[in-house]
Amino acid sequence: MSFSETTTSLKVRFLALMDEVGSVAEVARRLDVDRNTAYGWARQAGLSSHRLGHPWSL
Repeated sequence: MSFSETTTSLKVRFLALMDEVGSVAEVARRLDVDRNTAYGWARQAGLSSHRLGHPWSL
């Protein structure tokens, strides 16, 4: 698989997981993607990030 194909595949996985998680930082961490790259992908897709709450602060 070429670099371009790998990047495209990772971006597709990122966008799918964003629908589930909603936090760019969290999805970037889970997929081991540079946070700045992840924010760029989210911006291009017209997505915004949501800050995840801490379970102990409920």
